[in-house]
Amino acid sequence: MQIYWRLKDVPELARLAPKERRRVHELCLRRYFLNTRPTRRSIAAYGAFLCCGISTGILGGALVARVAGSDSLWRIEAMTIGMMLGWFLFTRIAIPSLRPFYSEFIESEL
Repeated sequence: MQIYWRLKDVPELARLAPKERRRVHELCLRRYFLNTRPTRRSIAAYGAFLCCGISTGILGGALVARVAGSDSLWRIEAMTIGMMLGWFLFTRIAIPSLRPFYSEFIESEL
Protein backbone atom coordinates (compact mmCIF):
# COMPACT_ATOMS: atom_id res chain seq x y z
CA MET A 1 0.00 0.00 0.00
CA GLN A 2 1.43 3.32 -1.05
CA ILE A 3 0.66 6.34 1.09
CA TYR A 4 0.33 9.68 -0.67
CA TRP A 5 1.30 12.43 1.77
CA ARG A 6 0.08 15.23 -0.50
CA LEU A 7 -2.91 15.30 -2.82
CA LYS A 8 -0.60 16.60 -5.52
CA ASP A 9 1.23 13.24 -5.46
CA VAL A 10 -1.92 11.32 -6.42
CA PRO A 11 -1.68 10.76 -10.21
CA GLU A 12 -5.40 11.31 -10.83
CA LEU A 13 -5.39 14.65 -8.99
CA ALA A 14 -1.98 15.95 -10.08
CA ARG A 15 -3.24 17.96 -13.06
CA LEU A 16 -5.93 19.81 -11.09
CA ALA A 17 -5.60 23.12 -9.30
CA PRO A 18 -5.09 22.87 -5.51
CA LYS A 19 -8.63 24.05 -4.73
CA GLU A 20 -10.16 21.53 -7.14
CA ARG A 21 -7.94 18.76 -5.73
CA ARG A 22 -9.24 19.35 -2.21
CA ARG A 23 -12.82 19.58 -3.45
CA VAL A 24 -12.65 16.34 -5.44
CA HIS A 25 -10.90 14.54 -2.58
CA GLU A 26 -13.37 15.72 0.07
CA LEU A 27 -16.44 14.89 -2.02
CA CYS A 28 -15.11 11.44 -2.95
CA LEU A 29 -14.11 10.82 0.66
CA ARG A 30 -17.62 11.59 1.86
CA ARG A 31 -19.38 9.72 -0.93
CA TYR A 32 -17.24 6.60 -1.29
CA PHE A 33 -15.50 6.13 2.07
CA LEU A 34 -17.39 7.71 4.97
CA ASN A 35 -20.93 6.84 3.87
CA THR A 36 -20.41 3.24 2.74
CA ARG A 37 -20.26 -0.11 4.46
CA PRO A 38 -17.17 -0.75 6.62
CA THR A 39 -14.12 -2.40 5.08
CA ARG A 40 -10.79 -3.41 6.60
CA ARG A 41 -9.22 -0.22 5.32
CA SER A 42 -11.95 2.01 6.72
CA ILE A 43 -11.83 0.28 10.12
CA ALA A 44 -8.04 0.73 10.17
CA ALA A 45 -8.45 4.39 9.23
CA TYR A 46 -11.02 4.99 11.99
CA GLY A 47 -8.77 3.16 14.46
CA ALA A 48 -5.78 5.30 13.50
CA PHE A 49 -7.91 8.43 13.84
CA LEU A 50 -9.08 7.51 17.34
CA CYS A 51 -5.74 6.17 18.57
CA CYS A 52 -3.88 9.24 17.38
CA GLY A 53 -6.31 11.59 19.12
CA ILE A 54 -6.48 9.65 22.36
CA SER A 55 -2.76 8.92 22.63
CA THR A 56 -1.80 12.51 21.85
CA GLY A 57 -4.35 13.70 24.40
CA ILE A 58 -2.99 11.42 27.10
CA LEU A 59 0.72 11.85 26.38
CA GLY A 60 0.54 15.55 25.53
CA GLY A 61 -1.66 16.27 28.54
CA ALA A 62 0.70 14.39 30.85
CA LEU A 63 3.73 16.18 29.45
CA VAL A 64 2.14 19.61 29.73
CA ALA A 65 0.87 18.80 33.23
CA ARG A 66 4.46 18.19 34.36
CA VAL A 67 5.67 21.44 32.84
CA ALA A 68 2.75 23.85 33.23
CA GLY A 69 0.59 22.30 35.94
CA SER A 70 -2.48 20.13 35.74
CA ASP A 71 -5.16 22.01 33.86
CA SER A 72 -7.82 20.12 31.96
CA LEU A 73 -7.70 22.75 29.22
CA TRP A 74 -4.25 21.47 28.20
CA ARG A 75 -5.60 17.96 27.80
CA ILE A 76 -8.39 19.25 25.57
CA GLU A 77 -5.91 21.17 23.44
CA ALA A 78 -3.60 18.15 23.17
CA MET A 79 -6.52 15.92 22.18
CA THR A 80 -7.67 18.46 19.58
CA ILE A 81 -4.21 18.50 18.02
CA GLY A 82 -4.19 14.70 18.11
CA MET A 83 -7.57 14.55 16.38
CA MET A 84 -6.30 16.90 13.67
CA LEU A 85 -3.28 14.66 13.12
CA GLY A 86 -5.56 11.63 13.21
CA TRP A 87 -7.85 13.12 10.55
CA PHE A 88 -4.85 13.77 8.33
CA LEU A 89 -3.75 10.16 8.77
CA PHE A 90 -7.33 8.96 8.20
CA THR A 91 -7.58 10.75 4.85
CA ARG A 92 -4.18 9.47 3.75
CA ILE A 93 -5.15 5.88 4.52
CA ALA A 94 -8.35 6.38 2.48
CA ILE A 95 -6.67 7.70 -0.69
CA PRO A 96 -5.69 4.31 -2.22
CA SER A 97 -9.27 3.08 -2.08
CA LEU A 98 -10.55 6.39 -3.50
CA ARG A 99 -8.23 6.50 -6.51
CA PRO A 100 -10.60 4.63 -8.85
CA PHE A 101 -13.37 7.10 -8.02
CA TYR A 102 -11.28 10.25 -8.58
CA SER A 103 -11.07 9.94 -12.37
CA GLU A 104 -14.72 8.90 -12.59
CA PHE A 105 -15.75 11.91 -10.48
CA ILE A 106 -13.55 14.31 -12.46
CA GLU A 107 -15.01 13.14 -15.78
CA SER A 108 -18.60 13.43 -14.62
CA GLU A 109 -18.48 16.53 -12.39
CA LEU A 110 -15.72 18.80 -13.74
